[in-house]
Amino acid sequence: MADFDSSGSIHGPPAATMQIIRASMAVGVAMFAVVTAQVREVRADPPIQIGYIAAVFAVAMLVPIFFFRSRMETLSTRSKRCTFSIIGWALGESAGMLAVVSYFLGNALVWSLPGLLVLAVALIAFPVPENEPGM
Repeated sequence: MADFDSSGSIHGPPAATMQIIRASMAVGVAMFAVVTAQVREVRADPPIQIGYIAAVFAVAMLVPIFFFRSRMETLSTRSKRCTFSIIGWALGESAGMLAVVSYFLGNALVWSLPGLLVLAVALIAFPVPENEPGM
């Protein structure tokens, strides 16, 4: 639950909550990748166009990730930094999920790597905001 300070500004969720949100986004992609790797072994090879789409999507996700990251330094409240972090993680997660789906539907792991790299960039670029004093 978010707390309000004496001036009425909101602090946002505690760092532990933010760590859980961040981990669940990354672990979701990892679990889906493990299941996909197992199912992938019994499927026929469809066209690789999905791989191209996933790679282009991953590169495209870098634009909003870097935009939100550049704006993080100007944010005055922790709650806004928390919001931007969750947006950044979600952008990385979407690229990671599409990467795993492209590997599932296609057979070229190399086209999935950009999406997984974008997920890693998002998790690194948006650290969990520190708790403010008194939280």
